[in-house]
Amino acid sequence: MDIYKKIQKARGSCIAGIKESKVRSVEAAAELFGLSNESGIYEEIGRAEAIEVLRNVLHKDMAYSVKIMSSEKAKNLAAEFVCNFGDEAKFYTNGEYGKPRKNPNFGPSWSPATEATFDTGVIVINKEVVGCAWFADED
Repeated sequence: MDIYKKIQKARGSCIAGIKESKVRSVEAAAELFGLSNESGIYEEIGRAEAIEVLRNVLHKDMAYSVKIMSSEKAKNLAAEFVCNFGDEAKFYTNGEYGKPRKNPNFGPSWSPATEATFDTGVIVINKEVVGCAWFADED
């Protein structure tokens, strides 16, 4: 089973996949997966941050922090996803999920990429390939 199907099976409804496409922007990449192409939503992050964002959202849901799977299993899936892309890959997300927060007394902030109450994930651009693991939750 490929990593995209593993993620979908483990987390449930999500956008997870890879597409052959040479894109000029993260907004164009997002649009390929049905996410918003609005400017200013996505910010570039490092490879380690991408793993942590995915680990966080695979481990617990965004609405109520309900455990979905163990942190270890979530990290393994996240690392497997990220390892599909070469050293020159660029990673993007839309907020603070899985990252140190500016104010730890409040929940994470994000810029919505879907119509869902909560959404986040990682978009990857690597030469002529675009990858996505994106999750949405409702309260």
